[in-house]
Amino acid sequence: MRKWVQVSMGVALLWALLLSGLVASSPAYASTDTATLGVTMQVKGMTCSGCAQKVQASLLKVPGVKSAEVDLKKNEAKVQYETQKVKTEQLIAAVKGAGFEAQLKK
Repeated sequence: MRKWVQVSMGVALLWALLLSGLVASSPAYASTDTATLGVTMQVKGMTCSGCAQKVQASLLKVPGVKSAEVDLKKNEAKVQYETQKVKTEQLIAAVKGAGFEAQLKK
């Protein structure tokens, strides 16, 4: 009987080691590490807060844009975006689509 207990314990230990190895090697979640960049654009033609809101809404519709802040007084938009999904040309096109001119600030 003692040998049976030892064999059972050995099998249980082996299963525990195998299962812990499987759990440790499988990812718990998909990696969401994506490179993000920030860019500031000069926006021409905004005359009111409604204009700024329109520019912001247009930028936020671009897939991959994380945030967009538009400053009416400075006539600029600051945008955080995922580099794998967005090109700066898309951001400029989004502002143009809202009815305004934009260029990257240096």
